[in-house]
Amino acid sequence: MKEKKILKENYCAYLGKDEIKYIPNKYKEKCLIFPFYIKTNDNLFKDDGGLIVVGDYSFKPNYLMLKNINSIAEKINNIIYVYGKNIPQLEYKKNIKIAGYAKTLKEIYKDKKALLYPINYGTGIKNKVLEAMSYGIPSIGFKEAFTNLDLIDNETCLIVSDLNQLALECSNKS
Repeated sequence: MKEKKILKENYCAYLGKDEIKYIPNKYKEKCLIFPFYIKTNDNLFKDDGGLIVVGDYSFKPNYLMLKNINSIAEKINNIIYVYGKNIPQLEYKKNIKIAGYAKTLKEIYKDKKALLYPINYGTGIKNKVLEAMSYGIPSIGFKEAFTNLDLIDNETCLIVSDLNQLALECSNKS
């Protein structure tokens, strides 16, 4: 069924290279990839602003992500704002501020430094990464946070391999 739709279109548009591997070879030449860029001065990160964690924490990957961030929060020399729904009752570290549900995206991303998204499983495009980018806010996360997005490490995002590296990079950016 997907092939029929491709046959009727001149081109197929994709946000990242990950999706193209599922397209039959004879159609790959007609695939368009949209690159992403964040316009900044010379640095990916602003000099000031807090860090953000966003999600519906009833979704297990988001819940685990928040628990993991809480476990390394003391190593991060910055305030971490937690936005979203179903925020679990945990013993949060001193630098974690529970902001709760925001009425607007602007409220979340205004004057912030980066979105933290160390998620190591899940499918599809991560809308919170796109939301942050639309406000000029870069994301720091595991490679799975950027699935199906054609982002460039250290240019449009920061990819870390584990929680200790996340803490180190967040402290270096503070």
